Amino acid sequence: MMAEEAKKVTIDGNEYEWEALTEEARTAFLNITATDNELRRLRTQFGIAQAARQGFSRALRDALPETTADS
Repeated sequence: MMAEEAKKVTIDGNEYEWEALTEEARTAFLNITATDNELRRLRTQFGIAQAARQGFSRALRDALPETTADS
């Protein structure tokens, strides 16, 4: 049976064994990881919303009647 390799994490450029971290440090690390994942998800959603808005703006411009210099 092969020995399992201890899980290590890097924080501020320093490597730590997961089991050596306090419960408080582990919780904070997991919260930061979850927050980073949520920020990535929100950036993706923001990009999708921006692209949709641009498409709607084009559709609106195309649907408007042409204007003349007298109007």
